[in-house]
Amino acid sequence: MKEESGFTKVINSYLDKLKEFHLETLAIKHDLELTPNGKQLIVPFFGKEYFFDKEGVKLNNEPADWVETIIIFNYLLSPGGFLKLEPWKDFSEFPGARFYKPAFIRDVEKPLGDLVPQIITNKEMVMNEFMAEITDPIAGANLALIFHPFPKVRIFALLYKEDEEFPASSRVLYSNNADQFLPTECLADMAEHWVRKLKDFLKVK
Repeated sequence: MKEESGFTKVINSYLDKLKEFHLETLAIKHDLELTPNGKQLIVPFFGKEYFFDKEGVKLNNEPADWVETIIIFNYLLSPGGFLKLEPWKDFSEFPGARFYKPAFIRDVEKPLGDLVPQIITNKEMVMNEFMAEITDPIAGANLALIFHPFPKVRIFALLYKEDEEFPASSRVLYSNNADQFLPTECLADMAEHWVRKLKDFLKVK
């Protein structure tokens, strides 16, 4: 009998926990919909529809990326509740986040800052692809976008153009109670994955 890989064990441990819930219960708790036949849960993630059942998570009838799968599992296993937007929180304000903050700057805010010119030029396409909306800039930002990774989680991206003194940069904030729906490490993984997807979408080398 073939031994399970470490990744398979992790996935199966999540599935075992999720099998304790009816799909209808998960749909109500997390503001999701079921497919017409009631056999799958539709999970919007950054504007794309993922489908969850007791076998895993799929996108376009193929198994979803493992990072996406783990993030979606964590969202589904959260206690639920109501979305609270403000006051927006810096990543460092979430429990245990100070340890991850240097990596967050390196892997999320710095590469997102590098994408600022392309995002500003193609903002309508970015908004359509990743389910985002323009909002009033704060803290001197040139452009502010609110992204909708999940129905009850938001990412607030503040984008700054290059000027005579500083290169283009970004600041990433979260809806106030985002950690109620995803653990801190998962919030970082989600943001890093999102920035990679943005880079791929904008075809920045």
